[in-house]
Amino acid sequence: MKKIKVYWAPFIDNSDKNMNLIYEDPQSLYSTLNKKRNKKTQREASMFACPVVNQSYQNIFVFKNPIKSFYQFKTTQNNKLSFMPTDNSLEITTFVKPSIENNITFEYPLKWIFFCEEELDMVTSAPYFSEAEHLTYGAMVPGKLDISKWFRVINIQFNLWDDVTQFRINKNEPLFYTNFITDNQVELVRFEMNDYLVKHARTIASAGEWEPRISLSERFDRFRLSRTKDLILREIKKQVLPD
Repeated sequence: MKKIKVYWAPFIDNSDKNMNLIYEDPQSLYSTLNKKRNKKTQREASMFACPVVNQSYQNIFVFKNPIKSFYQFKTTQNNKLSFMPTDNSLEITTFVKPSIENNITFEYPLKWIFFCEEELDMVTSAPYFSEAEHLTYGAMVPGKLDISKWFRVINIQFNLWDDVTQFRINKNEPLFYTNFITDNQVELVRFEMNDYLVKHARTIASAGEWEPRISLSERFDRFRLSRTKDLILREIKKQVLPD
């Protein structure tokens, strides 16, 4: 089976501290579940024997939450949201205007970036097949992106359920999944962001500001025709961490 390399890194753009310390490598959902396999179940009756399940889970990766966090939200007098975190909670800096009535949407302060040499769709979603307490409060806003066509930062946005005004997530709790849509085997390769790559990511993120009313497909074409993709790949390969 062909292997597809997916380059990934924590996206850290705060110049006064490097938070790489809290970003652990993800694990495949298959390997996570396989550790708890019921050995009393006959092999042919196990879901692990199903080719559809097996192949699907191999390319789903589990990213965990590094720090226990708890927040209580309230609306201020000028109708803006604020929050009270407990000690050691990661600080929320961005609230998002909710798309659903009576819901709170906020950006969790952890970011990642993924890139691939060949066309590959990546779906990010809530950890729907893992035990995660935070799913009782709300869930990550899902998304899909061809990670070969755009060097885009993955922001974790949580949308809380109707009228929920608090959010709790435990240390090492599954935070989100990445699912790579391919019949081939995905190999995750970790690299370290540097100033050069951060500048490219920031420029791409702000493209809608300096070139508005341009379709996403046109942005993808610009990315390819300008050979920005080649520049980014060359730099990423210099920044790959050893196995």
